[in-house]
Amino acid sequence: MLFGMFDRDLEKEYVKKHPHLYASGPNNEHMALRTTFRWIALVLVHANVIYYLCGASFDLGGTMTAYNKGLMFNEYTPGDGEGGEIKSFGTAIFMVLNWTLGIKVFFESGSIIHGKWPAWTCRKDVGEGFWSRVGYSWYGLIYLSIAFNFFFVYTYQYIGTSGASSFSPFVMVTNHLFHTRSIVWVVIAMSTVAATGIDVIGKVFSNMFYPTQTQIHMEIQKLHFLPERRKAKKAARAGGTEMEI
Repeated sequence: MLFGMFDRDLEKEYVKKHPHLYASGPNNEHMALRTTFRWIALVLVHANVIYYLCGASFDLGGTMTAYNKGLMFNEYTPGDGEGGEIKSFGTAIFMVLNWTLGIKVFFESGSIIHGKWPAWTCRKDVGEGFWSRVGYSWYGLIYLSIAFNFFFVYTYQYIGTSGASSFSPFVMVTNHLFHTRSIVWVVIAMSTVAATGIDVIGKVFSNMFYPTQTQIHMEIQKLHFLPERRKAKKAARAGGTEMEI
């Protein structure tokens, strides 16, 4: 949601100086066959990497070793760390998918809003206001994506405790998954890194050897336009200070 609200690939001032950039729409740059097939390929790669890495780590074949059963949180109930059933398997895949998509939004963004810390100054009329200092990109990823993801799966497991329903099979699945099986944390971390890493490598290759017109201008803006604008603003501030003195 925040990506859709705030992201922009090029600055307004830069686009005004280079109006031919609007030709990317009529030229079908963003919906070309090459772009469409790239996204289809990423879907297939992500689906297979996440599924098979999670499946291999959970060892659905039934030959799980004592190491993979490793109990945590001082839980010593025999067998509580075992089990690669479909509910645990599916929940782990769900977590990896959310983490991967959250990170992917970052490197697909044309602008990441870092904000300023702290976002509040506790003083009136000093600098920007709170809403101008918030790091929307990081808040969105950490709190509204990853943190809410954990909140959801922990809450979801208690819905079925009110009575027999389709939610009943998921009762305490999250506790079993995250509190008694150390392998789950390794699965989530490694599967996310693998899926994201393949995506990043493909994107770097594409940008280096087959860049779009927009991508080329994004680099020109980064290397030349933005530094020159910052210098101009500093010179303007310095000139204003001298006049005041």
